[in-house]
Amino acid sequence: MKKTKYTGKITNIKIFNSYIHSPLIFSFRKIMINNGLVNTNYLLRIKWNNKIIIKSIEKIIINRPYSTINVTNNLLDITNINNNNITNENNNNTNTNNNTNTNTNTNTNTYNNNNNENINKNNNKVINKKINALNPNYISGLTQADGSFSCGITIIKTNKGKRLRFRPKFDICLEKDSKKTLEDIKLFFGCGKVYEIKPDGSVSYVVSDKKDLKNVIIPHFLKFPVFFNKLHAFQLLVEIVNFMEYKHSARDNVKLLRLAISMNIGSRRTPEQIDNLYNILNVSPDKILPNISDNIKSITSEITPSFLAGMIDGDGSFYITFSGQLKLIPSMKQCYGKNCALFEEYFKHYFGDIGQIEIKDNLRIWTLKKLDVLINYVIPFMDSNPIHTEKKNHYMIWKKVCLTLKAEPHLSKTSFIKLVHLAYDMNKGGKRRKITKDKYLELIEKHYN
Repeated sequence: MKKTKYTGKITNIKIFNSYIHSPLIFSFRKIMINNGLVNTNYLLRIKWNNKIIIKSIEKIIINRPYSTINVTNNLLDITNINNNNITNENNNNTNTNNNTNTNTNTNTNTYNNNNNENINKNNNKVINKKINALNPNYISGLTQADGSFSCGITIIKTNKGKRLRFRPKFDICLEKDSKKTLEDIKLFFGCGKVYEIKPDGSVSYVVSDKKDLKNVIIPHFLKFPVFFNKLHAFQLLVEIVNFMEYKHSARDNVKLLRLAISMNIGSRRTPEQIDNLYNILNVSPDKILPNISDNIKSITSEITPSFLAGMIDGDGSFYITFSGQLKLIPSMKQCYGKNCALFEEYFKHYFGDIGQIEIKDNLRIWTLKKLDVLINYVIPFMDSNPIHTEKKNHYMIWKKVCLTLKAEPHLSKTSFIKLVHLAYDMNKGGKRRKITKDKYLELIEKHYN
């Protein structure tokens, strides 16, 4: 049995929060996220009214894996230990009697406290269980690709006539074979639900509870933002959630309606439907204000590699072309809205090149086919910034094909057949192939014979 010797600096963060209640565990996640302490699954020793309880807590402090928590009279005290200087040694002494007095002042808009806490190290040792955590920037990148901020509007009939009900929500929609990724995101945020959408077999992670939007989702995207049209929709979501803090009688439903219908350009609401919604609020057509336009044309926050990996996991693809001339051509493709061209500079920075750019409808699509670039830039990038959906399995096959082609430019018959069996059915079972795998194998047999 080994123990961890802490030689780094100790920093205490004291947070007052009314959500602390029994059972204690389920209250922590929101407090952590609200204060920028984002999560992993750790076993912690919790001191609750001088009683030590061992629990598994979700979402505790990424990149700060050594932590302790005290709770006394609704005061949550998190001790973060800077792990730049952490060494392991044999556990010859398990009992220590060293006390540390720590005094911390933390002021935030939501949580204010100024107290002294006496922390006993012996009671605050951490049982650390390392579990892979989703990078928060990755989640924002995936949201940029496959997520949305929206507001549903329902017409409610009452004894007094019709009224509107507004339901803001955040969601990420993926194909059904990536359900595990959405379950992990749900675990990351500690709220929301994962639904299977039967008509197309996709799955969706949805957060629609107003408290969860306010206390979890909005703080996350304020710290790890999205960009362009997604940022525009997010900013309107924030306004809607703030408006809905007021009682029904005090809400400005006309402003709420304008915010809701301005969120997404691709909304399916027709002009007639929008006029009807305003009519329910007794607003005549000549008094309807235009939608709030999306004027976000620049990137004002950092674009991290993990964010780009999230975008790739959402709207990117790794595929192999099996040509009729018996050539294997590995390629990478990425798409995004045509108003998001500024992303290309960041992809070029990490990939050196992004190949040919095509504009199709409202999309910009670039395709990279240069094998040297794929091997020397793309593969190291993806290995350092992992993706998590089913696309990860396609990437691993694609990577193996690239490396095989690099090592063996002129494929032997055996190698060629192995790659066909490995990669021909990737990406939805190879449904878009012009000929079947068996037919392609016949071509290889004829060529080498």
